Amino acid sequence: MDHPKLKDVNVRKAIQWAINVPQILDAAFSGQANVATGPIAPGLVGHREKSLIPPEGDLARAKEFLETAGVSDLTLIVDQVRNRCCNDCEKNGYEHNSHSHVPTGPIR
Repeated sequence: MDHPKLKDVNVRKAIQWAINVPQILDAAFSGQANVATGPIAPGLVGHREKSLIPPEGDLARAKEFLETAGVSDLTLIVDQVRNRCCNDCEKNGYEHNSHSHVPTGPIR
């Protein structure tokens, strides 16, 4: 964690809770990929049936983590697939270009 704002576990949790995994997989793989529930594949010992964090995320919970961390303005660049997921990002206060989403402020 070289970026100073990412050293706080609550900032990292906020990012994790802000991501809508099914939406990204649908955009990237046209609905042909399943959401993983952890690092261990189905059928192997240790596989969990349910993810610890809802795959669709929760922006309200993400905001709570940012507040706990005392972060009110966080800008990160995230590589992404350009298509339908960009519309939701725009609705949530993100700008984008053809290669990245750039949050313009706190998770809203």
